[in-house]
Amino acid sequence: MERSKASEGVARADLQRLLFVATLGLAAAIVTWFIYLSVPVASWLGADFRVFWAASRLPGGMVYDQAALMAALVALGETGLRAFVSPPTLLLAMKPLAAMPMWAACAIWTALGLTLFISAVERSAGRPALLALPVAPAFHWAVIAGQVTLIVGGLIHWALVLLSRRPTAAGILFACAALLKPQAALLVPVALIASREWRALLSALAAGATVGIVSLLLQGPPLWFGWLEAVADFDALIRSNGFIANGITPAALSHSAGLGGSAALATAAGGALLGLACCWHVFRRSDDPALRGGAIVCGSLLCTPYALPYEAASLLPAAALLLTRPGVRRASLPAAALAICFPFSPTTPIIFAAGLLWAVWAKPSSSWPEPSSSEPLSSPVPSSPAGP
Repeated sequence: MERSKASEGVARADLQRLLFVATLGLAAAIVTWFIYLSVPVASWLGADFRVFWAASRLPGGMVYDQAALMAALVALGETGLRAFVSPPTLLLAMKPLAAMPMWAACAIWTALGLTLFISAVERSAGRPALLALPVAPAFHWAVIAGQVTLIVGGLIHWALVLLSRRPTAAGILFACAALLKPQAALLVPVALIASREWRALLSALAAGATVGIVSLLLQGPPLWFGWLEAVADFDALIRSNGFIANGITPAALSHSAGLGGSAALATAAGGALLGLACCWHVFRRSDDPALRGGAIVCGSLLCTPYALPYEAASLLPAAALLLTRPGVRRASLPAAALAICFPFSPTTPIIFAAGLLWAVWAKPSSSWPEPSSSEPLSSPVPSSPAGP
């Protein structure tokens, strides 16, 4: 009887390993075709970083002036419409880089993001998860465009690795992520309340308030009012220029489906409820930092009105973990594969949230073994039952 169960466990591990390898191959084919064959990479190399760099060099009163920003970008060779709606606290972080030549600053920015993100993935999900990064389209998009996604994702996942042992430090890292990109850390307070991590929550609030006050003193209230106005105008900007069609949020799904009025509101509300439920449930039922990171990122995507596919790069630790850890419920595996291979659809976060919920449904946190950076791809089958 025990031998039969062991054989079944080995067979499931082999099947899961085969699915992971197949997912990597498909993702590599997609990233090769979509990014390197069908899209002019040179035109968007460092495109998003150019916006950050140009905005940080503008006088304070002109940072959120669309015309002034476009004039600065045209001087850098940018021809497409770009907008800057990041908070003033990102400008504080950009100040040292703003004094450097643009491409040198971009290289440092990218190296910092890669170091932070790769190390966080290894610590939270184990070394096998690193295999998903070179082939995942969202990861390539974030690196090539010079997005802040890798830095923010790295901060969130490192915070989750430290959460149980050093909650104060974890709270500071959460605050740093939110100060760089608030919508990416939107559900961090919900997650910390669900897991009763009060020290981390207080630390995050204190660190955020401290940096906010420093920003007000150094940059002045008018810059913050300018940011709030830019955020309020951003929805109209992305809709009038068709950017919303490229999004991966419930709002983008409504746009793609031609929904409006109460139907669009219902879609947005349903997505937000799914995101909140996913984040709350995962933090209540699992101590795994990779799965928790996936819940924060996926939940935030479902609650925010606009996000582009490169934001799905922060889902990769959770997706790779689901595909490489034996004992995961089989119904969750297609959702994980989808997050790695095809982050371009607004349905991807919805499907991944459902898969993540199912993976931890009624599963006590003790059944998820502590991740190890040296955990092999074909690790032994855990003694606890795998579930249906």
